[in-house]
Amino acid sequence: MVAELDAALAAVRQAWPTLRWTSPGSWHITLAFYGDVPADQDVARLLARWQRKVAAVPTPVVVLTGAGAFSRPASARVLWTALRGVSDVDAEALRRLGWAAVAAGRGVVPSSARGAQPGRRFRPHLTLARTAAPTDLRALCACLAGFESTPWRVEQVTLVHSLLGQGPGGSAEHRPLAVQPTASASTT
Repeated sequence: MVAELDAALAAVRQAWPTLRWTSPGSWHITLAFYGDVPADQDVARLLARWQRKVAAVPTPVVVLTGAGAFSRPASARVLWTALRGVSDVDAEALRRLGWAAVAAGRGVVPSSARGAQPGRRFRPHLTLARTAAPTDLRALCACLAGFESTPWRVEQVTLVHSLLGQGPGGSAEHRPLAVQPTASASTT
């Protein structure tokens, strides 16, 4: 999957040199974003809740597909590729996985810092590039519209601590805090 995506991006990276492209070594799927978790005891509480909730979700089969941009393609700062379940059952398991990750943060993380929230559309994604100023990325999204990776099973989820500005070139450094198998993965 990583090699497929990297190959699909090779030509567009050269055509869009002003974007800050993320490196394959830092790629990760964002299910929920917790922002700053205030204290060590809150991190421990978040971790316990997160493990319990993720462990209850069935293992979805997913693909990376297409491209989109936040906040909107005509004036964006972030280019991403979407994560999609390959069947209705997988799509529902993926939604449940995202809501489990969000629910783990309720009561621990300030609501303004959480990613997907009730009433907001759940968009699991992998960030491909960023730009400092809003940029029209519609043509780039169109170039990547036909991309679809080989399907794979999400057998585990990793809770990651992101240290903004501490990676290579001022990028984020991502440190794994815990790994949790999904429900059907832990029984096989």
